Amino acid sequence: MYQDFEEEIKKLKHEIYQLRQVIGNVEANVYWKDEHGRYLGMNKANAKSLNITDINSVLGKTELDLIEDQQAAQKILNNDLKVIKVGKSCSFVEKYPMNDRSGITLFMSKKAPLRDEFGNIVGIVGISVHM
Repeated sequence: MYQDFEEEIKKLKHEIYQLRQVIGNVEANVYWKDEHGRYLGMNKANAKSLNITDINSVLGKTELDLIEDQQAAQKILNNDLKVIKVGKSCSFVEKYPMNDRSGITLFMSKKAPLRDEFGNIVGIVGISVHM
């Protein structure tokens, strides 16, 4: 029985490793947020788009905390909250003003509800690609 338990832990560790590799190496912005639009995590591509070097520094923050253009930030946050409200995946074209003043970047974003083990919506997961 102990050996079965060890084998299951080994499989789970391998699965977690593989998922981290997929999320970390995909050339698109991948992120997940709580039900209030606060970042819970993101991949390196998303951090680079936000001009952030330390991913941990944005955890718990919303677009309103990260984007100088508050109107654009509110639109992105509203899209996140829409996904939570309707309870299904949605696609958006999102204008993302770059804080480094390099202009506006357009993203095609696909966002879906993030659910807990009981099926309750606890946030969103999204993937955004440059257009």
